[in-house]
Amino acid sequence: MMNNIINCLCSAEPICERKSFDSKAIDELIKYKCPNCKEKELPWLGQWKDCGALQEWNRIALKKSYHKRILEYNENGVCISEPYKTLEWRNKTKSCENLTIKFYHDNSMYYYCLSFYYLHHGHSFALWIGDRCYPTFEMAKKVAIRHVLKSDKNLRKIIEEFLLPAQGELFL
Repeated sequence: MMNNIINCLCSAEPICERKSFDSKAIDELIKYKCPNCKEKELPWLGQWKDCGALQEWNRIALKKSYHKRILEYNENGVCISEPYKTLEWRNKTKSCENLTIKFYHDNSMYYYCLSFYYLHHGHSFALWIGDRCYPTFEMAKKVAIRHVLKSDKNLRKIIEEFLLPAQGELFL
C-alpha cells in the first residue's frame, strides 16, 4: 500500500482538502492540488485501501505537463459529463449488437471510451480520470478505432463502413 504523498515536480507539498461523503464504501472525499502549479489539481475523489485520490495524485505529481480536468467526475474517478461527440452503430437485424465510441473534450485535450457487443461477446469501459489524452480529435479517434480492432477484428467491416471516411484504410 502506498501511503506517502509525493511532492509536486515544482517541489511544493500538495494541499489536501477533505470533505465527508455518505457512502458504504468510503467516508470522505479528498482533493489534492499544488499551491504553485495552476494545472495540477484533481477533482474530489474517494480513497480506498490501495487506490484512490492519493495514488492518483502520486501518479500526476511528477508529470511535467498535466492538464487539469474540467469535466465532472464521480468519487471513483469516472467521468459523468456528457460526451463531446458519440460515434454509434447498431445492427438493424440484431438489436443487441452495437458499437459506441464516446469522445470527451476537456481542457484542450481529447479522450475516449467505448462499448461494444458483437457476435456473442463484448467489451466496455468508461472514461476514468487517469486515462490517456490526445491533442486532437482525429488522433483520439484513430487510437479508439485501433483499440476496437484489437479487441475484436470482426468489427473491421463495421468500422470501415460506418465510422471512417471513404479512404478509411489510410487511418488504420
